[in-house]
Amino acid sequence: MSIFNELQSFLKDIEENSRYLISNDNDSEMVNKVKLVAQQYSDKADTYSPSVMSDIGSQIGSIDEKLRELIGQVDYLNSNIEVQSHIEQISQTRDQINSLASTYKSFSGSKDMIFSLDELSIATHAKVQDMFDSNEVISNLMPLVNDPEALSRAVKEASLRSDVSTVENVLMPLVNKTNELSIKVIELAGQYEAGNYGDIKVRAMAKLDKTVERLDRQYQSIRSTDPEALAETIEGLTNNIEASIESIRSVDPASQV
Repeated sequence: MSIFNELQSFLKDIEENSRYLISNDNDSEMVNKVKLVAQQYSDKADTYSPSVMSDIGSQIGSIDEKLRELIGQVDYLNSNIEVQSHIEQISQTRDQINSLASTYKSFSGSKDMIFSLDELSIATHAKVQDMFDSNEVISNLMPLVNDPEALSRAVKEASLRSDVSTVENVLMPLVNKTNELSIKVIELAGQYEAGNYGDIKVRAMAKLDKTVERLDRQYQSIRSTDPEALAETIEGLTNNIEASIESIRSVDPASQV
């Protein structure tokens, strides 16, 4: 992998200057040496490719396991500090996947890995938004805890205007039990304050979700750098050189005359 860029550039230079190079009597020998280099490179790729692919497979498996673990944690996020830690872990995993995209692309499990990251990002964004919205709803309901009828109406209105889990799953079942409803609102307000829900930054998660969304397109466009893919590129450049040497006309003065 480390010599690929230099070798690729060198072969491109040969092809671009082939009209000049064939004026030399040793052009055939040069082509043979180019073919020999390409063959040696291909042989090395065949040697190392299995171990490289095995290593990539292990890395992807480890990342996918980490993603599944994070997906399982989403529903249990209960404080701003847990949210921040969770987002940081997603960000670190996303950066790793992004930085090694050209290496991971050639492995079949990479698509499932990207899908898992997408699933995690979407689920986390939805959870963070729901936590933020829940805190906002409870903050608006707190002034009404001593007015049972007004509190009940406000909960019903919140149910109609939003799709917040706290409203639908916790408060609506108590909407006709005014005393229990007030107690639950106070309880949730204390819980959210202790968890610093008011400090949750939905925008940060939304921004990360956008970068995760773009990662799939990047994987489709980036060139693979596994040994076999690099060897195929070198072989293609070598074939181009051979075809050019055989088909083009020299630009040396004697040939022009």
